[in-house]
Formats: sequence, structure tokens, C-alpha cells
Amino acid sequence: MELLIDHSYGTSRAERHFEGSLNSKQLFTITTPKRQSGTYKLGKQTDSVSWQFVPDQCDVNGDAFGWFYIKVPTQWLKDSAHFQVLGKEEQSRDWLMVLSMLVPWVL
Repeated sequence: MELLIDHSYGTSRAERHFEGSLNSKQLFTITTPKRQSGTYKLGKQTDSVSWQFVPDQCDVNGDAFGWFYIKVPTQWLKDSAHFQVLGKEEQSRDWLMVLSMLVPWVL
């Protein structure tokens, strides 16, 4: 899966945490850095799941925009594919937006 995402990289006041799940199974946690002060931290990869965020550009506020790639076993997508990204409750106005999602076909 490929997600086009944008988040408050330039305006974030602290590290924030966003959890991604597929069909109610947690896949990863993204930890975003405080105001361009570090790199993205991703949860532990497993044998069956991997991911990577590739920042492409920043807007006028320094907020990051780029592609987030996720690899999961194809059988996990067979019956349904309900993907969700939720921010943890951290009393913050920081944000992460999923702008589009591509699910590539499988050979």
C-alpha cells in the first residue's frame, strides 16, 4: 500500500504518535519529531509487515509531505481492507493527514 501523507513537521510542538491498523490489527506506530528537530521513528517491523516514510517536500510552514509505503501479506487484503490511522490522545493540535491511498495489484 502507498499512502500520500502530510503532517505538522514544521509546526509540531513535541513528538507525537500515530497508530496504523489494517482490519483492526495494529501494524505500526509513527512517532513524528518536534519542529523539524529529528527523524521519524517507526514501530518495530516484523517478518510479515514493513514500512517506510519518504518525505518529498515541505510547505511554507515546514510541514512534511511525502509517501508512506506499507508491505503486508496479500492474504490480509483478501476479504477486506479497512485501513486506519489514529493519533494518540496527547492534548495536542498536531496533525497527520492521509491524502490518498493506493493499493497495488498483485501478480
